Amino acid sequence: ITAAHHAAIGDILNLIERDVARTRIGTDGVAQVPVRGVIAAAFDHYDSRDHDPQLHTHVVIANRVQAADGKWRTLDSRGVIFPSVVALSETYDNLLADHLTRRLGVGWNVRDPGRKLKNAKWEITGVPTELIEHFSQRSTAIEKKADELIAAYRKHTGREPDDATKLKLRRRATLETRDDKTLYPLATLAADWRRRAATVLGHDPNDLVNRVTDPGRRDHVL
Repeated sequence: ITAAHHAAIGDILNLIERDVARTRIGTDGVAQVPVRGVIAAAFDHYDSRDHDPQLHTHVVIANRVQAADGKWRTLDSRGVIFPSVVALSETYDNLLADHLTRRLGVGWNVRDPGRKLKNAKWEITGVPTELIEHFSQRSTAIEKKADELIAAYRKHTGREPDDATKLKLRRRATLETRDDKTLYPLATLAADWRRRAATVLGHDPNDLVNRVTDPGRRDHVL
């Protein structure tokens, strides 16, 4: 899974260098031009603030790039990078799914078919809902707080919040439910995850892994 995650990040960085990263040259930055690449540092994290498994990587891109003339200039972040964030995030999700299927042979299904397609939640086929929910303490806390804030908004204003307001309230919920970070070795976290998973499943988690992976599916990506 970690290898698939890193491969997807590499794909996204290649995409950024090829199609997204730009700088400006000329009087008042009149011309937007391609760059020779980006410089970035990546920091892996394996758990959420509630110590559920949550593999993710913070990638910090330097705000200095070279154009074809070799001069170092500022990255055009407002004109290109920021508007591309959502598209890059969605692309990463799809690339990760492809890499996981290639490497592990997992399948995919929509967890909540009632959602709009653009908001569909894709999960690995065969993973029980109770296991997903057990390891989603952070998401559960955020959703609960967000529902409280949205209800308070309705009561105070007498109207339903629009999508932009709901997004702001969910961001506020994320901050208000954020505990201080505590650090544990990955081996300690993994042992705890295995114990918790065995309790929820009632059997060895390796049995689940064997059921959801299929070598014959590796050549059939999304």
